Amino acid sequence: MTTKLLIVIDPKRTDQPALDRALEIARLIDISMHIVVFSNKNAEDSLTLSVDPALTRGFENDHDRVRQVWLDQLAGPIREEGLKVTTEVRLFNRLYEAIIQVALEEDADIVYKPIRRHTVLQRALFNSTDWNLIRLCPLPLLLVSDSRPVKGRDIIAAVDLSSEDDDHTELNRLLMSQAVMISRLIQSQVKVVNASPQGSGGLNYPASESADQKDIDDAYRAKALALADKFNLSSEQVIIKEGSAEKVVNDLARSTNAAVIILGTVARSGLAGLFIGNTAERVLEDSNSDVLVVKQADFTTPIQIDPLQDRASQQ
Repeated sequence: MTTKLLIVIDPKRTDQPALDRALEIARLIDISMHIVVFSNKNAEDSLTLSVDPALTRGFENDHDRVRQVWLDQLAGPIREEGLKVTTEVRLFNRLYEAIIQVALEEDADIVYKPIRRHTVLQRALFNSTDWNLIRLCPLPLLLVSDSRPVKGRDIIAAVDLSSEDDDHTELNRLLMSQAVMISRLIQSQVKVVNASPQGSGGLNYPASESADQKDIDDAYRAKALALADKFNLSSEQVIIKEGSAEKVVNDLARSTNAAVIILGTVARSGLAGLFIGNTAERVLEDSNSDVLVVKQADFTTPIQIDPLQDRASQQ
């Protein structure tokens, strides 16, 4: 079965990292791509490609038809390569909702979107599109940092070993499966990383006992080694470091020039309770690598397809 990618295009950018990443993968395996520009009628933003006036004669003032011409110019060289691609301009009110709705309508397998960076003040004032997608997108979500090729670069599997409940155990298994699959595809190595907190931090030490930090680190390492062994990974691929999860993960990703950091979220009662709390957002905002967010297979998003949604144009 062909894997289908939904690729979010930013018409304001001169580069398109999500599309570049998808093309890198499309040249390795059989996938189809649905690339979308999301259009807000209240925002007249500029396009980074010049549009041939001959192709827009008669509807120059039609905001969305011009965008469709622009998008098809972008897709033209991809089609000439013989790759499978469709295009769409989609109207939206809330961008994260529109992205999820298109993903569901297209029966996509994964969403590719460029990371949108925010200041500390912006993050304090509102939940970003990326943050809402982390919580609510039912599909694996790849937030792409830049257009650097990923082939041969490490995969960071950021597991959480502080809990042994069924949800976390299953999510760690899914996260590891994704890491191993991607590493084979791009001919790279998986690094399994867990941040070891100060104090007993989630481990089953009696309250009356004071745990030595080395004992805590060793306990996490034993859990990580057992998980890695299930996926035929060596002990050299397991890294346990003391510190905050976002710092440990991003420091390791930078020091190894990692291609992708894989994180997970546990879904409860139809909403995504964050597996690693606010760590996902902090990793994302400070990451130089792509960030892949996965959820359990039984997660159901509260965002539903809108049968009255007007598609501006599609081809």
